Amino acid sequence: DADNADSDDDGATGTETDWRLPTQKELQQAYINGSANNLPNPDYSFWSSTEAYYFSQSRACYVYLSYGRTYYSTKDNNYHVRCVRRD
Repeated sequence: DADNADSDDDGATGTETDWRLPTQKELQQAYINGSANNLPNPDYSFWSSTEAYYFSQSRACYVYLSYGRTYYSTKDNNYHVRCVRRD
């Protein structure tokens, strides 16, 4: 969704470089407040930037947005991503 996503008037579109993965808490908040229902395919699992600290840096948390549940997995699994802009 980076195409035409900027709000400045410099004439360039989709050139922003401040995208990041949301944290596990941000994804869960999207489930709690219902904004996840506005995403395409909210029934998918989405990676977060939150690492599963008890397994070192080899695993990260992902959130299944249909139920708001958090799981962890090795980072080589094929889950979806939904990037957000930095504040």
